[in-house]
Amino acid sequence: GATLLNLPFATTAAYALSRFRLNGKRFFMLWYLSLLMAPPIVYLIPYFILMSRLGLIGSYLSMVLILQTVTIPMSVWLLKSFIDEVPIELEEAA
Repeated sequence: GATLLNLPFATTAAYALSRFRLNGKRFFMLWYLSLLMAPPIVYLIPYFILMSRLGLIGSYLSMVLILQTVTIPMSVWLLKSFIDEVPIELEEAA
């Protein structure tokens, strides 16, 4: 479930950050990098408070949602680097 949610969001975000001119592109990439540098244990108490307020403690849905906050920034960072290497001419030829 986490992978199925991760791929559409990460791919579209990485493509947008790679191909389009955006005003806050540098800010978004630094934000993703800061999310990657923080250890996941830092987010343990906020995750618990959020999931307890939503009533999702001990459910698979809570694990899928929590995994998204860890995997989407990493996927966007890796996919953006990959999309930057693909020539625009190849994309236009398709």
